[in-house]
Amino acid sequence: MSALAIISILLALAFLCLQSWLVACEVNFVRLRHILLKEEEAVRIRAHGSLRYLLDTKRDFSLALRFGRVWCTLAFGVFLFPLFKGVFIVFSGSWGGQFLALALLFVMVIGCYFIVAVWAPRSVDSQQPERFLARSAWPLIGWYY
Repeated sequence: MSALAIISILLALAFLCLQSWLVACEVNFVRLRHILLKEEEAVRIRAHGSLRYLLDTKRDFSLALRFGRVWCTLAFGVFLFPLFKGVFIVFSGSWGGQFLALALLFVMVIGCYFIVAVWAPRSVDSQQPERFLARSAWPLIGWYY
């Protein structure tokens, strides 16, 4: 393997780990928000400003995490592309191999985006966020628990 292919694979793995870490952060944030909501009910009479501020910024923080996960998915696909391209060129030695590599990359990136940015967050139950891992298709996320 060439040095470029090895660097591409290492970068792809780094982005996959970063992506998993961002998902773990979002799951922990859901847990924190659930605790804060219970705490806010308990101290509703005193009306803590800090709790309200944290709850108000929840949406912005969640959108930032989702944006980061989407970009990590795209970077993961981009850095794995040389590996797929090399495999298909060696296998077929024609433009057909490059077309297959592009098609596989497209399917992989769209699939990763769907799993990480669409399906996984919807599977987080606000009442029982720990069930997130049981429904998730990403085994790497389990490393953080």
